[in-house]
Amino acid sequence: MTEHQTVKVHRCRFVDWLPSPITALAFPPSLLPPQKFSDDTPPALAVGRANGNIEIRKWAGSCPPNNTHQGWVVKQVFYAPIPSKVDSLAFAWRDSTGDRCSPSKLEDLRLFGSSGGNALIEWDLSLGSVKRSLLSQGGSIWSIAVNPTSTAMAIGCEDGCIRIVSLEDDDFTLMRKFDRIKTRILSIAWGPPMRPHKSKTDGSDDDEEMWKDTWVVSGCSDSSIRKWDARSGRVMDRMTVDRTRNEKTLVWAVGVLADGTIVSGDSLGTVKFWDSSTCTQIQSFGTHGADVLCLAINPWSTGVFTSGIDQKIAEFIQVEVSTGKPSTLSTGKQKRWVQSCTRRLHSHDVRCLAIWPPQSMVSSSKSQQFTPNSMPPLLVSAGLDMSPAFSPCAPAGSEATKARNPFSRNSVSTFQDAYYHKSSFVSPVVSIAPLARLVACRYDNKVAIWRIKPVHSEDEMLGESAGNAEGWTKLLEMSLKVDTNIDDVALSGDGKSLAVSSEREVKLFRLIQGDDDLTARRVRGLSTILQLAFPNEETIGASTLAFSPDSKRLIIGVVQGGYISVVHVEEQEEPRLLRTFDQHRQLDLRSRLLQRQQNVRKHVDDMVVDNENDNEESRGLIARINRLAVSPDGQWLASSDLHGRTYIFNLDSLQLHCTLPTMPSPITCMAFDYELSRYLFLAMPDNSVRVFDVESKTFPEWQRTLSQTLSRKLGSQRDEIMGISMLPKDTRPMETNIHGQGKGQGVVVWGANWTCRFRVHPVMTSTGGEKRRREEEEEGAEEEQRAEDEMESEEELGGAAVKEDGKKPSTAQFQLVDRYRNLLGVQFLNAEELVIIERPLLDVLSTLPPAYFKAKYGT
Repeated sequence: MTEHQTVKVHRCRFVDWLPSPITALAFPPSLLPPQKFSDDTPPALAVGRANGNIEIRKWAGSCPPNNTHQGWVVKQVFYAPIPSKVDSLAFAWRDSTGDRCSPSKLEDLRLFGSSGGNALIEWDLSLGSVKRSLLSQGGSIWSIAVNPTSTAMAIGCEDGCIRIVSLEDDDFTLMRKFDRIKTRILSIAWGPPMRPHKSKTDGSDDDEEMWKDTWVVSGCSDSSIRKWDARSGRVMDRMTVDRTRNEKTLVWAVGVLADGTIVSGDSLGTVKFWDSSTCTQIQSFGTHGADVLCLAINPWSTGVFTSGIDQKIAEFIQVEVSTGKPSTLSTGKQKRWVQSCTRRLHSHDVRCLAIWPPQSMVSSSKSQQFTPNSMPPLLVSAGLDMSPAFSPCAPAGSEATKARNPFSRNSVSTFQDAYYHKSSFVSPVVSIAPLARLVACRYDNKVAIWRIKPVHSEDEMLGESAGNAEGWTKLLEMSLKVDTNIDDVALSGDGKSLAVSSEREVKLFRLIQGDDDLTARRVRGLSTILQLAFPNEETIGASTLAFSPDSKRLIIGVVQGGYISVVHVEEQEEPRLLRTFDQHRQLDLRSRLLQRQQNVRKHVDDMVVDNENDNEESRGLIARINRLAVSPDGQWLASSDLHGRTYIFNLDSLQLHCTLPTMPSPITCMAFDYELSRYLFLAMPDNSVRVFDVESKTFPEWQRTLSQTLSRKLGSQRDEIMGISMLPKDTRPMETNIHGQGKGQGVVVWGANWTCRFRVHPVMTSTGGEKRRREEEEEGAEEEQRAEDEMESEEELGGAAVKEDGKKPSTAQFQLVDRYRNLLGVQFLNAEELVIIERPLLDVLSTLPPAYFKAKYGT
């Protein structure tokens, strides 16, 4: 798009979608015996929300992550049953004795959570669903903690009893329970493990069986902290915290350092350090003005971070102080804890903290040694304001100067001075029907639809706000009876069909439009044909949905089993299943190697995986389908899954057309070129963009320069790519064509707080005799005219260009705009109108309860 080109922008802020507060964070624990992980990739991060959903976030970028700015981006979302919430999350190692444990590989981990009820849940990390649940037999679960060897889990219950759950050898059963006390167990932590002394004749290796759990500490609701014997289950000692005259103090958070020191945070805002051997108080800090809800300990147990209702995150560090002259009985020095700084990274309550690398429970005299440009420890905080914050937290000292902040060009990496990155709270929850000018938004259990009115004012051009109270009409809001939260919604292009999916069901509605309203009628036949197509599945839900451009076909990415179903849903006809693709169930070369690696870990003698066993052994490798894209001419369907695999299907012949190379990370979004449907744009988590030629089945040479240029411009953006929108064809005369007189395809790539507009001029390559399916003569004439115009205006356009064997160059111009914030969706209605849907931060914060504020004298 050149400078003289204008597009009318509907800047819409009427969508009242609200994200859910974050209530839990979890990183994988450290290994025992202490050992280096098999790779240096930052691990998976689990984020639990108040509506029950769990986000699995993966690090965007490769190692070393020196140039990564996005941090942890959402890879997958687990949608919880309704109603539910997430109170606690904890990772455990599936086999902590493995030599190649990687915290970035979900197959090496197990995830557990509690929802405030009496059930402990284990999640299936490959399918994103509940794997199994276990009743506590003691009322509501208030806290959970995995032991250092990942062989057991302690749960604190409403009835005042700590119960131990066995996790060894993939077990998930109640093993035993401790003595009961007359109070609630609000928080819980394991003490440092102990390794029994071996005799000289004992030649056994050091493994996890040599490490034994010693004691457990719990924070209670009766102003006390109790230390428990892990073997007998009895109270060893009791520590009492401060309390007011008429109220008991709640100990919301407890932690244990590698040397056995106990740290606690309570409802009075006090942080205390305790000697675990004598159970006496060492130091006390009245740092916070209200409840301390969470704490985190750095990898070397030399720093503690606390936070809570007053939004402040406080850092405590251990220092050596002089106590007098050295003598035979004293070194003259003593280690003390001091409060080094406080920072306010959030606008409301902070509910949870997590730190990576995790705390090592084995005390070591060696201090951390950073290598040049290495990544410092990262503190993650989150709470009521719905956005996680990532802050470097390297301990102060000369070594900290070697570490590099991955979120800034500044090398400062200490918690007090480092630049921090706060992830956006928005996600792509809207679907737009361009022809009908409809916008649909999904909530947890309801769907709302608006209509955007046409705009004719010349003042409402690009950069001006065309969406206002008179520019839109709310047509429909309907609550749905669903078992889990809604995970996707899709509107057909003509606005006559609406598809809504959850983890267990797909619902199709016919939309009957009136002047100022909309009526939805349920199409019951879809559920029936899906049940007949998958008789072995109890429920058939969908992870992603898409309509074909002609609105006659609905493509469903089935949650269970990794199938893709193509359903004919033309109006006035009953739905019928056209084809089901199962390519995402099949093992590619990368998955086969991964399967063999898992077999090696399990000491399987026969390393040959034959075709008969592929289906059975690969169930754990069946990936969830996360993205679908249909070409504008309706010929091509692209699908990708969480293993980075992408397939191209021909919707005319309903056959597999080709397979793309497996990507190192899942694709975040993809879209087909509107003018030349053969080109597929792919966006990666690190904000790189690649273009695939479907007809030649290759990545063309001309896209390399485009990809490199986009990576340089978008790689430094703090937010990942959320969508790609293509400028439609214009029916106006050629001299006023929005494409700039045939000057290439207009593309808009957008993230949460930015949009990037550019034009692409593909270099036409031979496809080995393949022909376009429709209107070949008309399309060929138009392309020829565009080529002539493009050659004439080549020098005028500038930008990035690549020449291939004397052929015409691929040219792109880029314009990065950051005036639109907190975007939910960006879509062209036609060649003259663009819809940008925003969710202003102030509107979201206005729905939250008032933040804690305590006036100071003189203010």
